[in-house]
Amino acid sequence: MDENKRIPIINTELCQPKKCKQECMKKCPVVMGGKICIDVKPTYKQAIISETLCIGCGICVKQCPFKAIKIINLPTDLNKYVTHMFGPNSFKMPTPKRNRTNR
Repeated sequence: MDENKRIPIINTELCQPKKCKQECMKKCPVVMGGKICIDVKPTYKQAIISETLCIGCGICVKQCPFKAIKIINLPTDLNKYVTHMFGPNSFKMPTPKRNRTNR
């Protein structure tokens, strides 16, 4: 399985585990295969999706009744240059390239 070629993003304002039936987790093929790719409990404030286990199938995106999940596929070389990540299931920032004309 290729690792970290996508970022699952959970919109914290839209994800409502207490109000849904955890459709994203129940329909995930990785979860159905026995691995905890998506973890949703009614006590959680939001779902948690594993970036390393996610296969990018998009089923969770389609199953979420609140449209709280997005899967962003990354170019493979971007992962080599990530300098900062704002937390699990959120934005990653690549290393900026130095502009040789502006020293």
